[in-house]
Amino acid sequence: MHNSFFGSKKAGLSEIALDSLGLRFGSQSLRANRSLYSPDGLMPEDGPPNVLRSLSLVDEKIANSKVNLKQTYDNTFVLKGR
Repeated sequence: MHNSFFGSKKAGLSEIALDSLGLRFGSQSLRANRSLYSPDGLMPEDGPPNVLRSLSLVDEKIANSKVNLKQTYDNTFVLKGR
């Protein structure tokens, strides 16, 4: 038996299904990084440049590209939903 990310001592059917689909790690990762998400759904002004800098560190194609961040994301959708 092992501790699952669901907190039980043995794997349940849901966990086995997630494992077989390769989703278990993603689910754990999402839970561990919840605090990174904005509670109001808005992207902070410095968010896109920070993401671009981070991705540029690990992906040479991104590092060498010219990205107009104003064309990639804005908060319009979130603001309309309020």
